[in-house]
Amino acid sequence: MSEVQVQKLVQVAAQFGVQLKVAGTRIIKINHQDAELDAATYMPDQMIELIMKIVGVQMQAAYIRA
Repeated sequence: MSEVQVQKLVQVAAQFGVQLKVAGTRIIKINHQDAELDAATYMPDQMIELIMKIVGVQMQAAYIRA
């Protein structure tokens, strides 16, 4: 993914309540949780799937803690 694509992903993710913090093509936080993902090595659909898996793990952890 390019930086332009990553910025588009940040905007789209926000529409679904997912907060991404990026530095260039690197995703460094997902919903305030540290992450180290180099989006330059992924296609957009692959990155979306990976982010959703991470959000799913975050939700499971929150459910267990509740």
